[in-house]
Amino acid sequence: MRILTKQNCGGVLLDKILSFIKRYREQVLYLIFGVLTTAVDQVSFMILLRLLPTATSVVPAVASWIIAVSFAYTTNRKWVFRTQSTGIPAFFLEAALFYIARVFSLLITVVIMWMLVDRRGYNADLTKLASGIIVVILNYVLSKFWVFKRQR
Repeated sequence: MRILTKQNCGGVLLDKILSFIKRYREQVLYLIFGVLTTAVDQVSFMILLRLLPTATSVVPAVASWIIAVSFAYTTNRKWVFRTQSTGIPAFFLEAALFYIARVFSLLITVVIMWMLVDRRGYNADLTKLASGIIVVILNYVLSKFWVFKRQR
């Protein structure tokens, strides 16, 4: 058993953090890229909402979704789930499954935005951010068990 001192306390904490990251690498990376995807979505939504002031909130939500999903597919495929589809048909199947899963997420976002912003007058930026948190969790489950599932 190690005795904690001022000199080695930082090292122990760093070791625990690195051990946690190693053990939960996929979840940690998914969370990081999920936050970045949400940021890409949120920032592009806010910009588009202001560029298209006469449109309903759905138009910028859909456009920002397309931008965010393209970012998410690239990062999830390469760094989170580390898939290496062999052949063009497998690659396109994987991409199609990813986008189909995200269409489901988009529908959830659109319904939330329509119900809470357009119908009830809630703040569009905050509502979009809250829906993004729900969608990140749902997307991990769909990606892990449907899109990027490893062959056994």
